[in-house]
Formats: sequence, structure tokens, C-alpha cells
Amino acid sequence: MKILSVLFTLFLSIGLYAQEGSKRLTLAVAPAFPLGDWASKNESIDHSGYASSGQSFTLRYSNDFSKNWGWQLLIKGQRNQLNAEKLEDYYSKQSLWGTQVNNWSFKKKNWMTATAMGGIYRIIPAGKRSLFLPELGLGLIYAKLPDFLGTANEQNKMAALTRKGKHGLGLAYTLGLSARHQLNEKWDLFSSLAYFGSSKVKFSDVSTAQFYTDGVSAFQSTQTRDHRQVFSSVNLYIGASMRL
Repeated sequence: MKILSVLFTLFLSIGLYAQEGSKRLTLAVAPAFPLGDWASKNESIDHSGYASSGQSFTLRYSNDFSKNWGWQLLIKGQRNQLNAEKLEDYYSKQSLWGTQVNNWSFKKKNWMTATAMGGIYRIIPAGKRSLFLPELGLGLIYAKLPDFLGTANEQNKMAALTRKGKHGLGLAYTLGLSARHQLNEKWDLFSSLAYFGSSKVKFSDVSTAQFYTDGVSAFQSTQTRDHRQVFSSVNLYIGASMRL
């Protein structure tokens, strides 16, 4: 989080020396729909993200520095819950130490990401009060790999699967189409359809433990390996812009 704070402060200090223009502060919220491997629910938790739809917010500082172009700085936070039901279905069909255990139950945990970006946008008039703003942004993503606890209990069989969460840092980008509609001299209505993507974020030394007992014998193992995850989502934002 310190890295994101420093990056955003640096961007903002650069903005103080930018050409004067129409400056705005925009706050927007959105449903966030994960894509790709991050949303996959077909493999073990080591290879699929099991991310469900979630929530996102952005805080943007923008400057229309000319009639046709603008630049912006933004910070974005996002939360996507692990799909516990799909995890339970997957592991109920798997074999641990040569046997299958049903009735898995996983605690609901969350993927958490924070992003800081700088970018540019094109200004396209769409009537007297509205503008379309195709945009491109680049920056850093800070992500938390969720820890989880899964347990199963079937007659005399018991099993458990646990993982400790880690943090990772990577590159991020966004492609989007935003729109502004002027409400009055101070406020604009803001909306945006945005795709967010990242490089492969590395989480080092992730520890996953498995336990199984049938009442007679017990087995336990722990694996430590690096986990890598590409983040991608489509977000639909709605918010308000205040002219500065």
C-alpha cells in the first residue's frame, strides 16, 4: 500500500505543473466481473482463481488539457469473493490419498486488489452537455491472495485443506470508454465501461496443507510453492465528477 501511495503522490505532484485546463475529481463505484483464469472454476485452487463478481471503486483526478485530449490519475480498489460453492463441488469429486470425501465446506474469503494508474483520454463531443472519453491507463497493481480453510466430514472420514494468504505486486492496465454529462457548472454525471488487466502477479512461498483421516490412519502433507495469477475484469462504473 505504501508503494501505491507514493506513486499516486508522485503523479499528483507532476499534475501541479501541467497545462491549465478543466480539472475534475471523480468518484465512481461499479460491479466487477472477473474474467479468464481468475474466474476459472475447473481446476484446483492452485491453478484456478475461483473469483466471483464483486465490487470496485475509483477515485480519479483528470485534466482536459486541450480541446481534444486529457490526462488522468486514478486509484482503484476491488474486492471479489472466492466462490465457495464451486470449491466445494470440485473437491467433493477429487481423491485425497486414494479416497474421496464428500460434504466439503469452505469459508468465504475475498480477493483484494488496489491499483494506481496514470493515463490519457480522447475527448469526443456528444451533444451540448455530453462527452465520450476513450481512455488508456498504465500502472501498478497490489493484490492479496486469499487464505482459505476447507473441511469435510463424511461418516468416519475427515479432511481439511488450508492455505495462507500472501501479497504480490505487478503491472496493470486499463482500456475503457467513459462518458460525462454536465449537470451544472460544478457537477457532472460520470459513467464508464472499463476492462482491467494485469501482468502475471507472483505470490512467493505459498503454503498449502492437506489433512485426512479415516478413524484408523491419518495423513498430512504441506506444499510450499510460488503462486502466479493474472487479474482481469470488466467493470461498469457510475459516479459523479466535481470541477476543481
